[in-house]
Amino acid sequence: MFDFAIRKLQKLNGVRMVVEGQMFHILDLLSLYICAYISYYASNSAFFGALIFLAGFFIEFVLKLFMQRKWQETSKTGISIINTALLPAICTAVVFLSIFVFDAIYIVVWIAILLILRSVFTYEGILRYSDSKRHLKLSIALSQLIPTAAIILLLWFHIDSAYALRIGLLSVIYPAAVIFWLLRSKGKNIISKANYNAEAASYRLYNALLLNSNIALYLSMMSFIGILMFVPSQGDLFLPVISWVALVITITVVLGRIIRQGKMRKIEKNTLFIAGGIIWLFAHIQLNETFSLFDSSLAWIWSLLQAVGLAVMMMLATYMQEDMRLVLELTEDDSESSIITYRSLLQQIAFIVAGVFISVEIYFIEFVYKNGENFSPDVESRLMRLFNLLPLAFVLLSMFFALLQPVSRDIVRKLKLYREQKLNHSIIQAFEEKLKQLLVKRYRKPMGIKVVAFFLKPWFYSKVHGAEIVRFNNGPVIFVANHRDVYGPIVTNLYFPYSYRPWIENKVLSKEKIIGHIKIFVAQRIRPAWFAKLFTRIMAPITVWLLNSLDPIPVYRRAEMRQAISTFKLSVKALQEQDNLMIFPEDPAKSEGEYASSGVSPFFTGFVSVAKFYYKQTGKSVTFYPVYSDQTKRTISFGEGITYDPEGENETERICEYLMAKMNEMAE
Repeated sequence: MFDFAIRKLQKLNGVRMVVEGQMFHILDLLSLYICAYISYYASNSAFFGALIFLAGFFIEFVLKLFMQRKWQETSKTGISIINTALLPAICTAVVFLSIFVFDAIYIVVWIAILLILRSVFTYEGILRYSDSKRHLKLSIALSQLIPTAAIILLLWFHIDSAYALRIGLLSVIYPAAVIFWLLRSKGKNIISKANYNAEAASYRLYNALLLNSNIALYLSMMSFIGILMFVPSQGDLFLPVISWVALVITITVVLGRIIRQGKMRKIEKNTLFIAGGIIWLFAHIQLNETFSLFDSSLAWIWSLLQAVGLAVMMMLATYMQEDMRLVLELTEDDSESSIITYRSLLQQIAFIVAGVFISVEIYFIEFVYKNGENFSPDVESRLMRLFNLLPLAFVLLSMFFALLQPVSRDIVRKLKLYREQKLNHSIIQAFEEKLKQLLVKRYRKPMGIKVVAFFLKPWFYSKVHGAEIVRFNNGPVIFVANHRDVYGPIVTNLYFPYSYRPWIENKVLSKEKIIGHIKIFVAQRIRPAWFAKLFTRIMAPITVWLLNSLDPIPVYRRAEMRQAISTFKLSVKALQEQDNLMIFPEDPAKSEGEYASSGVSPFFTGFVSVAKFYYKQTGKSVTFYPVYSDQTKRTISFGEGITYDPEGENETERICEYLMAKMNEMAE
């Protein structure tokens, strides 16, 4: 369904559109609240007010698409007398008609009409006068202030002055925020051209994440309106609702500044997003258990924690846009317009979906409380908890899409390198193809190793020392590490600060061949023999699956030249794709059949030939960095690198001796 809608919207590609941020849709929530609150006050039915506003919002959405077509060429520089006179005339007519056609139901309809007029005329004014700052400011001021004044007059005439003043204060927030947005933007970057062509797989995952997290955001905010505001036992939560929304915005801004300062740059954005989701889920479940903000003082703490989790998710979703711009540069020239177009569309869809859910929710709440004698308190409580858990499903979905997202810090580094190559017209074809395979085509991210790593980390905790020594100025590097039985490969996979593709012996990458290796490993460690055999049979397929999840380069030791050459070819290709390599070159046969428990065993020296093949292919010299994993000290240490010299006569011996000496030195 979504793909069908996108194909239809592609007809709007190239037309001018207003760059609407998250702020506009949070302000739409405020308008929804106003309609629902007035409806509840006038007719004791918040559902009717919410439904009228959502119907108006959909009409507003269609009108905006129409205006995009109308003003697709250029904006006007002269102020339109017709438009300037039309808005106050319509608003005056609405107020005048309300005097003759007044009813508790109609008052909500008049208010909704004025809110829609305010939004539509503001949008039209931006499209029309974006090239003239003076006319733009005047148009927006009139579009915002005239309908707002009409709303206050309408309430003043037909309800009471105190209530009109209260709703009037809320109504003023919208024009104040829009005018502030206009002044802050200084009239720049408020218009873009629609582009619905972006089809990169990773960008589609991001859009799914954005859509579900926005629905969760709007549902969370609406829950305070729908559940708390219109339940009589809650009292008047006018101030708490506004305070909670302001809290989410404040936390988002503060965390955004922390991210910009680079204080969390070592943590993956996807991981932080999921962490925010976990915080939100925990707080939301706890808050749902209290049911009422006034039932427990702890509920205020859960509400605060929920705001923190939600703010983390929205802030990270916003910062992921920078990564998505890099992704879209793989397939198109105008990545910025695609980002803006899809963000605006998804936020409006999210608002409509959340609005439908919350309207149904308000209807059931009113039904329960108006017919409360037919329901036991236990049934009422369960219904309320059920509706309050609606946002939970969308948060879980957004976390799921974050988990599938292949974009990581290492991928971002490669994308920035690709941008440089693109600017310099020096793109490496293998590198570009690998990025497109990962990000543009449908790519199944290996999740198994991530899940296993999460549970293994506490058992193999290690500190990293000297990682800042590594330099990537000349491209990818080769890490050379000690084995120490299985300890070295495990801790480097769990705690290594840089991504890499490991060399792994081909014998352990197939189920049939690995059984012999596992038998040798468990023979001296597991008793009785029948249990060791059973353990081997179970672990063989699991181990093969995990090792293949690492995207390894198979190594053929003591094999035919053709097989050995394939290892070097794959390694060179990986380096050209900007992947680092990890090699464990120790030969246990040279140290009584076992890996050294301290220091390193003598090396298989053939791995140095990778540098020779790489230089022959690219004309670049690769650097080898020694890495030592100390099981006793629980550390991973880095040493100074050594760079391949194509003019050297004994490079294999020189590099191997240097690496062994450094690793033995780090072991002391």
